[in-house]
Parts: sequence; C-alpha cells; structure tokens
Amino acid sequence: MMRPLALSLAASLTAASAMAHDTYILPRDWTPEAGEAVLFDMASSDGFPTLDYGPAADRIVRMETHTPGGVLGAETGVRDEERSLELKSAAIPTAGSSQLALSLAPHPITLKPESLDHYLEEIGAGEDVMAAVTALGDAPFKEVYTKHAQSFFCVEACDAAPAAVGLDL
Repeated sequence: MMRPLALSLAASLTAASAMAHDTYILPRDWTPEAGEAVLFDMASSDGFPTLDYGPAADRIVRMETHTPGGVLGAETGVRDEERSLELKSAAIPTAGSSQLALSLAPHPITLKPESLDHYLEEIGAGEDVMAAVTALGDAPFKEVYTKHAQSFFCVEACDAAPAAVGLDL
C-alpha cells in the first residue's frame, strides 16, 4: 500500500509543477521508517523534478512537518546554489501520511518592457492579466510574489492522503 501511494503523490507533484518556474520539495526517501528524520531537496526550476537552483534559506518564513501525531519542526541544511537547499524534518514518531510545508517571504521583482512578454508567457498569464499589463504602457512592471510548497511522504505505511496544512494561497 505504501509504494503505490508514494508513486501517486509523486505523479501529482509532477503534474502540478509542469508549468513555469516553480519551487518544489522532493523527499530523498518517500517511505522512511518511524523515528527517522526525513531529508528533502528544495529547488526552483522550470523542469520538475530537475534540481538546478537552491533557494536561499533566509527566504523561508514558515516551515513545518505535519504528521499524524501533530505538527513538528524542520530545519534547513546545506545550500548548493546550483542544485538545491537541503531541508530536514524533525524525527517522525509515528507511521502514516505526513508532509513538509513551507512559505517563502514576499519577493519583489521589476521587469522592463522587453522582458515582460516572456515572463507573462512563462507564468501562464491569462487574457485579463495580459490586457491589464498592456494598459500600463511602457512603464516598468512591478510584482511582489510569495511561494508556498509542500511535499507529501509516507512514513512506513499510509492508507489515506494527507490533509491540507493551511498555507495561504
């Protein structure tokens, strides 16, 4: 039961991250044993599940491990800027569906008109957004965005998908 659930979760992560430049968290072991901490790679990439950029640890403003027994801590580890940022959950005491969830601090960007079309295409902007941006004219485009990510994993055995963890959307 545990391997099929882990594989279906991996497939759902692939589908959700198939567009734009996404931040995602990949567990190094999808089915750890109870009592173990779990290591993850957090990466930002436009080619999930490629690990080609490690975000800075100081961008994380919230990070928790959600387990059947409650919410536990997590910590950052080594950052390899060209690969990923290592994350480590607290030791997971009980079997079942768990997840690591995090939120990054708001990040401002400014785009010049010559970069804007590529950016809007990359993020999959809808017609309403495209029309609003066109109405702005040649002024630099400013945006502030916040990213949220979570990764599911199965400690020993799982019989149900994990519950929502309450990240802001």
